[in-house]
Amino acid sequence: FGHGYIEYDAPTNPIFFENGNGLLYGSIEEQLYSYNPSSQEIIILLDSLDFGKIVAIDENYIYATRIGDTVVDVFAYDIQNNMQEWLLAIPKSQGWDHQGYWLKLDNGKYYTLTNNGGSIDRGALIEIDIENRTSRKTIDFTDAKNPQGSLKLHSNGMVYGVTNRGGENNQGCVFKLDPKGDSYIIEASFSSALG
Repeated sequence: FGHGYIEYDAPTNPIFFENGNGLLYGSIEEQLYSYNPSSQEIIILLDSLDFGKIVAIDENYIYATRIGDTVVDVFAYDIQNNMQEWLLAIPKSQGWDHQGYWLKLDNGKYYTLTNNGGSIDRGALIEIDIENRTSRKTIDFTDAKNPQGSLKLHSNGMVYGVTNRGGENNQGCVFKLDPKGDSYIIEASFSSALG
């Protein structure tokens, strides 16, 4: 696609993803594989993982991102048909250095944090609409800076995340956001006194 990909090391602690078919999916050493816990069988699905870091899975697809010079490309691996396809390019101007794994909400859209980008280069929240192959920046992080890890949907209906900067002591914070809104609230700030 001519986006000048940035190389990165394979994860040292692979993560399994599950989609309800009884198999676990993961990647290591540039291979996408499935693992059947019942038969203890590993099947290599793609021997050259061209599509990057796995970020989400649903009933039919495994989604992955790959960072380019100006965009973050999103790819899908069709589990049933053993095929991969390019879906969309998220402009780095929306945010980049995507953190953790995507969170899918009941509106059918995925959400991810970026450590960089946004209006003051302190990170952003990106909404990905797979069906329409679009993305949009919904939040610029300002007081809470440089989000880390994945978002978590709590049983109270709010989404929570953490940053490694910002907050009251500029040592990071816990923030919450309404998934239907475009703003966040700092809930608690980290400090060296916390350990």
